[in-house]
Amino acid sequence: MAQLGTQSCSAARITSTVFFSSVLVAIMLRCITSAGSYGCFARGYSRSATQQAFATHRSIEPNLKDLMLNGRAKGGYDLFLEQITQEDAKDVKKQFLNSVGATMLLLNGFETDWSTRKPGELAKDINSWHRITPTWKETTQGLKGPLDFSVEAKGAYALQKMDIGFTGTSTAELSDFLMRKVNLSDYSTEQLRMMFQWDIVPGSPWAADKFSPEKDPVHAIFAFSFSAAEKGCVPDKCSHPGRANEMLGNTVLRYLEDHPNTHGICQWEIATAMKNMRPGELWNKFEGRVHAVGSPGIFQSSVEINNLMVDIAEKKMQACPPKRIAVLAHPDHLPRAYITVRTAFAKSREAGTLSRSMGAAEIIPSLFPYDLGWPKKARESYIVTLFQGRDNSAWFEGTGLIRKNSNPGLGYFADGSQEWTYDRRTFLLYELWARAKTFAKGELILPEAWPKPKTSSQVACGLGSAGWTIHPVCYLFYIAMCTIG
Repeated sequence: MAQLGTQSCSAARITSTVFFSSVLVAIMLRCITSAGSYGCFARGYSRSATQQAFATHRSIEPNLKDLMLNGRAKGGYDLFLEQITQEDAKDVKKQFLNSVGATMLLLNGFETDWSTRKPGELAKDINSWHRITPTWKETTQGLKGPLDFSVEAKGAYALQKMDIGFTGTSTAELSDFLMRKVNLSDYSTEQLRMMFQWDIVPGSPWAADKFSPEKDPVHAIFAFSFSAAEKGCVPDKCSHPGRANEMLGNTVLRYLEDHPNTHGICQWEIATAMKNMRPGELWNKFEGRVHAVGSPGIFQSSVEINNLMVDIAEKKMQACPPKRIAVLAHPDHLPRAYITVRTAFAKSREAGTLSRSMGAAEIIPSLFPYDLGWPKKARESYIVTLFQGRDNSAWFEGTGLIRKNSNPGLGYFADGSQEWTYDRRTFLLYELWARAKTFAKGELILPEAWPKPKTSSQVACGLGSAGWTIHPVCYLFYIAMCTIG
C-alpha cells in the first residue's frame, strides 16, 4: 500500500507538472501575441511612439546636424549651455561651442589655422582620435597628446582658447557652420553618434527597460570613481579618497541602508570613502555587501574596472545573482559608464564568458530619464534616481564651472591630479575624446548590438523583503508543487 501511495503521489506530481507547464506555455504564447516582441517580460508595454520615432530616425540617412543633436530639437550640449547664467555667460557659451567645433575639425585633419587640411586624413578612420588626445594621455603612436584641455592653458593647442570663427549660440548653428567646411562622409557616423550621445530616455534604443523602483529594487550597484585619491592612498588607509568619491560613496551607503540585500561593488576610492564615513561597528551592517575593485596608483579604464566588477559579482553573489544592476557614476560620467557596462555584458554574452544568470541581469543607469539638463530637473521627473535622500542634495548645487575662492559644485572639485575632473566645461570636452577613443577600441558599441536580458534565466533567490522576486506564474507553480509535495 505504501508503494502504491508513493506511485500515486508521483503520478500526481507528473500530472500537475504537465498541467502547470501547459498553462505556463499558454500564458507565454498569449503574451507574445498580445504584446508583440516585447512580451510579458517587458511587463506588457507596447512599442511606444518614441521608439517608433527613433526607429524612423535611424532608417533615414543622417546628416551632421542629426548626429550632433541626436535627432532632437536641442543637442545635449545645449541643455548644458542653458544652465550658464553668470555675468560672462555669453562669452563662456561662445568659447565652449568654438572648442567643440575645433575638436571636430582637428579630428578631421585640420590645422589650427582652420583652413589648412592634411590630405587623406579624414575622420572616417575611427583611429583619428589621436589628433584630439589630451596632453596627459597617449596617442596611437604612444606619444603625448597635442591638446591642452585646461581652462587656464594658453598657446596654439589650448583647446579652451581656440577660435574657429563661429559666432552662433547653439549646437544646431555649429553643425551648420561645420558643414560648410566638412562633409558627413568624412566622418564615421557611428563614432559621431557615440560621441554626442547624451540622452537616455524612455523609448530610445539607449534606454533601460521600464520598471517600478518600488517593486523592482536594484540588487547590485556598480560604482565608478571620479577624480583621484591623494598620492600614497591605499584601500582602508586613505583619509582623502577624493571629495567626488566621498559623494558617490555616500550615495551608495544611503541606498544600501534602505535595501539590506543590495551589494555595492565599487572602485576602491569609493569603498574607502564609505568605510571612512561608517567606522568601527557602524560598518558591520555593510560587511560582506561592499566590495572594492581597482589598484591604487594604477590608472584603469572604465572597461577594465567593469570586468573586475563582473568578476566580483559572479563570486560574491553566486547564491543570489543580481537580477538588476544599477550603474552609478558622476552624473556627467554616467552615460559613458552605463554604455561601457552594457557593451561589456553584450560582448561577454556573445563570447560565452558570462554566466547564464549574470547574462540575464538588467542594466539600468542610476538616473533615468537622463540628459545634460539633470542638475535642474525636478526630482519627481525621474523614474529612477539613486541621487536622493539625506546628504545627496550637494549633487545639484552650484554650476560645475571654475570659480574663484569656491568649489565649482555639481560634484566637481578643483583639486587632485586628474585635471579633466576639475570643472564641467573641461570634462564635457574631454568626453568627446574619451568616447571617440573607446569606440575605436571596440569598448563602446551601439545599442542595436545589445541583447535583451533573458529574464527567464534569472535565478529566484527568495521571497518577500529580499527583493529577489519570482515571476507570478512561476510563483503559482511553486506553491502548487509545494502543496502537492
